[in-house]
Amino acid sequence: MINAALFPQSIINLISDKFVCQSIHNFLDKFCAPVDVVTESSCIAVQRGNSEVSCLSVSDSSECAIRLAEGKADFGVFNAEELLLINQFYPSDIEPIIQLRHRTKQLGSRKL
Repeated sequence: MINAALFPQSIINLISDKFVCQSIHNFLDKFCAPVDVVTESSCIAVQRGNSEVSCLSVSDSSECAIRLAEGKADFGVFNAEELLLINQFYPSDIEPIIQLRHRTKQLGSRKL
């Protein structure tokens, strides 16, 4: 399982309020990055240095789900609605592993 602590801060900020899902078929670290969520420069930053994560650019979250189910990607980001829809098509192939939230939206940090 991918350790969420290994995500670069820029990616965590970019994908806040999303769920990170991991294919259960592979144990590689290939990040599925929809172009509407992850910019090309962010993808390059993920792969910089001795990173164990490579970035696979895809057109949208649907293609990301397909790549996860096929085992061509190892993790990706989805919002809650996308995740519910994906579960209808791939109930046993894609598994949520963490929910990322912006620090201002963390549970327990709300002020009444």
